[in-house]
Amino acid sequence: MEISNCGEAPLEITQITVQGEHFIIAEGGRFTLDRQEIKTVPVTFKPRSAGAKLDEAVITSNDPAHKTVRVKLAGDGRANPNVAVRVTPAIFTPNGDTYNDEIKFDYKDFEVTEPVLRIFNIRGAVTATFKITDAGEFLWDGVDERRQRLNAGVYLWLIEDGGKTLGSGYISLVR
Repeated sequence: MEISNCGEAPLEITQITVQGEHFIIAEGGRFTLDRQEIKTVPVTFKPRSAGAKLDEAVITSNDPAHKTVRVKLAGDGRANPNVAVRVTPAIFTPNGDTYNDEIKFDYKDFEVTEPVLRIFNIRGAVTATFKITDAGEFLWDGVDERRQRLNAGVYLWLIEDGGKTLGSGYISLVR
C-alpha cells in the first residue's frame, strides 16, 4: 500500500490499523511524510480459509481535512493443496520395542493457537482428546488422556484449531 503526501506541509501518520483478520500491516507505527513524499507500507494477505476476504486499513494522521482515511483491503484466499497434516506411520504398534511405538501428527504448515486432537473409535465415539501445543507436531503412543491403553483397531483422528478442521484421517493401532 502506498501512502502519499499531496499537501504542502509535512503529513504525520499517527497510526495504521487493520479492521479484520485477513491482512497484516507490520508497520503500524508513526512516521512523517514530507511534501510530495510517497511511502510504501507492506501489507500481507494471510487468510485462514479459502474464499473472498475483505478487511479495512484505517490510517490516522494530522491532515485537517482527512484525520482518518479508510482503505478497503481485498483478497481471494486459495486452498493450498500442499498444506496437510502428515501422519506417520499409518499403522503403529505401541508395544515397547521402540519400532513404530508412536504415531506422529505433523501440522507445522499451519498457524495454530489452540489445536486439539480427537481420537474416535470406528463407531464414532470419542476415545481420547488432547490439547496439543502450537509446536507443530504431536506424538501419540496409543493411550487416552488418562494414560489408559486403547484397544487394537482402526481409529479416526481429527485435528481442529478454533473450530476449524486442519485435518482428519484413519490410523491403525496394532497391539
